[in-house]
Amino acid sequence: MLTLAFETANFGASGALIKDKHILAEKTWTEIYGQASFLVPALKALVEEAGYTFKDVEEVITTTGPGSFTGQRVGLSIARTLEVAGGMRVLGVTSFDWIARGFVRAHPKTDRPILVTLTTGRSDLFFQLFDNEGKALKDPISLLPQALGTYALQGCLIVGQERAALKEQDWQVYEGVWQPHARDLGLILRPLKTALHPFYLRPVDATPQP
Repeated sequence: MLTLAFETANFGASGALIKDKHILAEKTWTEIYGQASFLVPALKALVEEAGYTFKDVEEVITTTGPGSFTGQRVGLSIARTLEVAGGMRVLGVTSFDWIARGFVRAHPKTDRPILVTLTTGRSDLFFQLFDNEGKALKDPISLLPQALGTYALQGCLIVGQERAALKEQDWQVYEGVWQPHARDLGLILRPLKTALHPFYLRPVDATPQP
Protein backbone atom coordinates (compact mmCIF):
# COMPACT_ATOMS: atom_id res chain seq x y z
CA MET A 1 0.00 0.00 0.00
CA LEU A 2 1.45 3.34 -1.08
CA THR A 3 0.26 6.01 1.37
CA LEU A 4 0.56 9.77 1.10
CA ALA A 5 0.15 11.46 4.49
CA PHE A 6 0.09 15.20 5.05
CA GLU A 7 -0.85 17.62 7.83
CA THR A 8 -1.68 21.31 7.59
CA ALA A 9 -3.74 22.17 10.67
CA ASN A 10 -0.88 22.36 13.20
CA PHE A 11 2.90 23.01 13.26
CA GLY A 12 3.03 24.48 9.73
CA ALA A 13 2.75 21.66 7.19
CA SER A 14 4.39 18.29 6.62
CA GLY A 15 4.12 15.42 4.17
CA ALA A 16 5.38 11.85 3.91
CA LEU A 17 5.17 9.02 1.40
CA ILE A 18 5.10 5.58 2.99
CA LYS A 19 5.01 2.06 1.55
CA ASP A 20 4.64 -1.02 3.74
CA LYS A 21 5.71 0.96 6.85
CA HIS A 22 8.84 2.25 5.13
CA ILE A 23 9.22 6.02 4.78
CA LEU A 24 10.17 6.72 1.16
CA ALA A 25 10.21 10.53 1.33
CA GLU A 26 9.18 13.23 3.77
CA LYS A 27 9.38 16.97 4.18
CA THR A 28 8.34 19.71 6.59
CA TRP A 29 7.32 23.22 5.55
CA THR A 30 7.44 25.97 8.16
CA GLU A 31 4.79 28.16 6.54
CA ILE A 32 1.66 28.43 8.69
CA TYR A 33 -0.21 30.44 6.06
CA GLY A 34 -0.77 30.00 2.35
CA GLN A 35 -0.58 26.21 2.23
CA ALA A 36 -3.24 26.20 -0.48
CA SER A 37 -0.85 27.93 -2.87
CA PHE A 38 2.07 25.50 -2.57
CA LEU A 39 0.99 22.23 -1.01
CA VAL A 40 -0.35 20.32 -4.02
CA PRO A 41 2.76 20.87 -6.19
CA ALA A 42 4.94 20.26 -3.12
CA LEU A 43 3.23 16.92 -2.45
CA LYS A 44 3.51 16.04 -6.14
CA ALA A 45 7.25 16.72 -5.99
CA LEU A 46 7.52 14.63 -2.82
CA VAL A 47 5.88 11.66 -4.53
CA GLU A 48 8.01 12.03 -7.65
CA GLU A 49 11.16 12.28 -5.52
CA ALA A 50 10.51 8.69 -4.48
CA GLY A 51 10.03 7.56 -8.08
CA TYR A 52 6.21 7.51 -8.14
CA THR A 53 3.34 9.63 -9.47
CA PHE A 54 0.02 10.63 -7.95
CA LYS A 55 -1.56 7.80 -9.96
CA ASP A 56 0.45 5.29 -7.91
CA VAL A 57 -0.83 6.57 -4.56
CA GLU A 58 -3.48 4.25 -3.14
CA GLU A 59 -4.26 5.94 0.16
CA VAL A 60 -4.27 9.48 1.57
CA ILE A 61 -4.33 10.36 5.27
CA THR A 62 -4.64 13.80 6.83
CA THR A 63 -5.75 15.35 10.10
CA THR A 64 -9.33 16.49 10.58
CA GLY A 65 -8.60 18.99 13.38
CA PRO A 66 -8.84 20.77 15.63
CA GLY A 67 -6.24 23.29 14.57
CA SER A 68 -5.84 26.30 12.36
CA PHE A 69 -9.20 26.86 10.68
CA THR A 70 -7.64 27.71 7.32
CA GLY A 71 -5.03 24.97 7.48
CA GLN A 72 -7.65 22.45 8.47
CA ARG A 73 -9.89 23.34 5.56
CA VAL A 74 -6.97 23.30 3.12
CA GLY A 75 -5.95 19.80 4.17
CA LEU A 76 -9.44 18.39 3.94
CA SER A 77 -10.09 20.05 0.58
CA ILE A 78 -6.89 18.62 -0.90
CA ALA A 79 -7.66 15.15 0.45
CA ARG A 80 -11.16 15.23 -1.05
CA THR A 81 -9.80 16.44 -4.38
CA LEU A 82 -7.35 13.56 -4.48
CA GLU A 83 -10.17 11.16 -3.63
CA VAL A 84 -12.38 12.38 -6.47
CA ALA A 85 -9.71 13.07 -9.09
CA GLY A 86 -7.38 10.22 -8.30
CA GLY A 87 -9.72 7.58 -6.93
CA MET A 88 -7.63 7.28 -3.79
CA ARG A 89 -8.89 5.98 -0.45
CA VAL A 90 -8.88 8.88 2.01
CA LEU A 91 -8.85 8.77 5.80
CA GLY A 92 -8.92 11.40 8.53
CA VAL A 93 -7.36 11.31 11.99
CA THR A 94 -8.00 13.88 14.72
CA SER A 95 -5.10 16.10 15.69
CA PHE A 96 -5.26 14.64 19.20
CA ASP A 97 -4.89 11.04 18.00
CA TRP A 98 -2.14 12.04 15.60
CA ILE A 99 -0.06 13.65 18.35
CA ALA A 100 -0.74 11.00 21.02
CA ARG A 101 0.01 8.02 18.79
CA GLY A 102 3.02 9.69 17.24
CA PHE A 103 4.45 10.46 20.68
CA VAL A 104 3.95 6.88 21.86
CA ARG A 105 5.63 5.56 18.74
CA ALA A 106 8.62 7.83 19.37
CA HIS A 107 8.64 7.19 23.14
CA PRO A 108 7.32 3.64 23.65
CA LYS A 109 8.54 3.46 27.26
CA THR A 110 6.38 6.33 28.50
CA ASP A 111 4.87 5.08 31.77
CA ARG A 112 2.22 7.71 32.43
CA PRO A 113 -0.95 9.08 30.85
CA ILE A 114 -0.44 11.56 28.02
CA LEU A 115 -2.30 14.85 27.89
CA VAL A 116 -2.35 16.40 24.42
CA THR A 117 -2.80 20.15 24.29
CA LEU A 118 -3.55 22.31 21.25
CA THR A 119 -3.72 26.06 20.86
CA THR A 120 -7.05 27.71 20.10
CA GLY A 121 -5.76 31.20 19.36
CA ARG A 122 -7.61 32.38 22.45
CA SER A 123 -7.13 32.24 26.20
CA ASP A 124 -8.33 28.65 26.48
CA LEU A 125 -6.68 25.47 25.17
CA PHE A 126 -7.92 22.20 23.71
CA PHE A 127 -7.09 19.06 25.71
CA GLN A 128 -7.53 15.31 25.42
CA LEU A 129 -6.26 12.65 27.82
CA PHE A 130 -4.75 9.35 26.57
CA ASP A 131 -3.17 6.37 28.28
CA ASN A 132 0.50 5.53 27.80
CA GLU A 133 -0.35 3.44 24.72
CA GLY A 134 -2.11 6.30 22.94
CA LYS A 135 -5.69 5.18 23.61
CA ALA A 136 -8.18 7.91 24.51
CA LEU A 137 -9.25 7.99 28.15
CA LYS A 138 -11.55 11.02 27.93
CA ASP A 139 -13.34 13.04 25.31
CA PRO A 140 -11.55 16.23 24.19
CA ILE A 141 -12.43 19.48 25.90
CA SER A 142 -11.79 23.23 25.79
CA LEU A 143 -10.59 24.74 29.07
CA LEU A 144 -8.70 27.69 30.47
CA PRO A 145 -5.27 26.47 31.64
CA GLN A 146 -6.04 27.25 35.28
CA ALA A 147 -9.08 24.94 35.12
CA LEU A 148 -7.18 21.92 33.83
CA GLY A 149 -7.35 20.25 37.24
CA THR A 150 -11.06 19.67 36.70
CA TYR A 151 -10.24 17.42 33.73
CA ALA A 152 -6.89 15.72 34.45
CA LEU A 153 -4.73 14.88 37.43
CA GLN A 154 -1.14 15.85 38.07
CA GLY A 155 1.19 13.07 36.97
CA CYS A 156 0.26 12.98 33.29
CA LEU A 157 2.81 14.10 30.70
CA ILE A 158 1.73 17.05 28.58
CA VAL A 159 2.69 17.11 24.89
CA GLY A 160 1.60 19.34 22.03
CA GLN A 161 1.35 23.12 21.91
CA GLU A 162 1.36 25.95 24.48
CA ARG A 163 3.13 23.86 27.10
CA ALA A 164 4.93 26.78 28.75
CA ALA A 165 1.77 28.17 30.33
CA LEU A 166 1.03 24.79 31.89
CA LYS A 167 4.58 24.32 33.16
CA GLU A 168 4.19 27.57 35.07
CA GLN A 169 1.31 25.91 36.94
CA ASP A 170 3.51 22.93 37.91
CA TRP A 171 2.13 20.49 35.35
CA GLN A 172 4.76 18.11 33.98
CA VAL A 173 5.38 18.92 30.33
CA TYR A 174 7.54 17.15 27.77
CA GLU A 175 10.55 19.40 27.27
CA GLY A 176 12.22 17.59 24.38
CA VAL A 177 12.35 18.71 20.75
CA TRP A 178 9.90 16.13 19.40
CA GLN A 179 6.89 17.27 17.43
CA PRO A 180 4.49 15.22 15.30
CA HIS A 181 5.06 14.83 11.57
CA ALA A 182 3.00 13.50 8.67
CA ARG A 183 4.89 10.21 8.91
CA ASP A 184 3.11 9.62 12.24
CA LEU A 185 -0.18 9.63 10.34
CA GLY A 186 1.05 7.11 7.81
CA LEU A 187 2.40 4.76 10.47
CA ILE A 188 -0.69 4.68 12.70
CA LEU A 189 -1.82 1.11 13.33
CA ARG A 190 -4.64 -0.09 11.10
CA PRO A 191 -7.49 -0.39 10.57
CA LEU A 192 -8.39 3.29 10.67
CA LYS A 193 -12.08 4.12 10.86
CA THR A 194 -12.09 7.88 11.26
CA ALA A 195 -14.10 9.61 8.56
CA LEU A 196 -12.85 12.66 6.68
CA HIS A 197 -15.04 15.21 8.43
CA PRO A 198 -13.76 18.46 9.99
CA PHE A 199 -13.45 18.34 13.77
CA TYR A 200 -13.76 21.81 15.30
CA LEU A 201 -14.58 20.78 18.90
CA ARG A 202 -16.55 24.00 19.34
CA PRO A 203 -18.23 26.63 17.17
CA VAL A 204 -15.86 29.33 15.99
CA ASP A 205 -17.63 32.05 18.04
CA ALA A 206 -17.96 30.00 21.23
CA THR A 207 -16.55 31.31 24.49
CA PRO A 208 -14.09 29.21 26.55
CA GLN A 209 -15.30 27.29 29.56
CA PRO A 210 -14.48 28.88 32.94
